[in-house]
Amino acid sequence: FLEEAGIDPENDVELIRFDLDVGKHGDTGTSELEVLRALRDDVADAGAVGHVVWLQSLEKGMVNTSLVQSVWTSPPYDHCSFTVLDDFDPDLARRWTEALLRMDFNNPRWRRLMDLEGLTAWVPGREDGYESLRAALGGRPDADGSRRSRSESLA
Repeated sequence: FLEEAGIDPENDVELIRFDLDVGKHGDTGTSELEVLRALRDDVADAGAVGHVVWLQSLEKGMVNTSLVQSVWTSPPYDHCSFTVLDDFDPDLARRWTEALLRMDFNNPRWRRLMDLEGLTAWVPGREDGYESLRAALGGRPDADGSRRSRSESLA
């Protein structure tokens, strides 16, 4: 998306990574709060946070809107995807999926948890809809520092 706006992410910006809580089950969102702190403390000129974190931070008064504003929103994308290894018990996967799909946003028991994820319903998993993510990752360094070519499949 930066490239589409005429910004070369390799030369026009300095990226600051906040890799916090990695290893538990991914980053728990702590890094998004660090992005907002970096903006507040004038360590960064711009940052990227998820929609839910942005809205919750505004609601809690954690963002000085006279100094920080949203300038762009990405197209919608799937988040909170669950993946398993090939040898995962298919019956357990089916029961897990059914349990998620039964959660009712109008039931107070589930609403608080669903609010934390910024959703009103779980939907069945899918493997399509990731084209923009694959395109954005094309040619970028992998975690080990190696690079993928733009034409190499990321699936």
